[in-house]
Amino acid sequence: MACRQNKEWQDAGFEPFRVSVNLSARQFSQQYLTDMVERTLLEDPNDAAIVTAIIAMVQNLSLKVTSEGVETAEQLEFLRSLKCDEIQGYIFSRPLPADKLTKLLAQGMRFCA
Repeated sequence: MACRQNKEWQDAGFEPFRVSVNLSARQFSQQYLTDMVERTLLEDPNDAAIVTAIIAMVQNLSLKVTSEGVETAEQLEFLRSLKCDEIQGYIFSRPLPADKLTKLLAQGMRFCA
C-alpha cells in the first residue's frame, strides 16, 4: 500500500521520495512477495530495469514468476518478452463470481497469457 500511495502522490504532481516498507520474516517467506513487488514497480515504466532484474533473480532461483495486476497490452508484452511464467490481471478479466467463471470455462475460454 505504501508504494502504491507514493505513486498516487507522484501522479498528483508531488516530488518522488523514498518509502520504507517493513516486512516481517513471515512475509519474506511468502511465495508471492516478488509478484507483489513486481506489480507495483510495473506501474512506472522507468522501473523496467528493476522488474527485469527481479524476474531474472526469481528465474535463476528456479522459481515461477507470476505477475499480478497486468492491465495494459504494453505491460503484457513487456512481461512476455521477459518470459514471465504466469500473468494475471484486468487485461484478461475483471474478478468474476464462481458461477460466471464456470460458464466461461465450459465455453472453452482460456485465461492465460
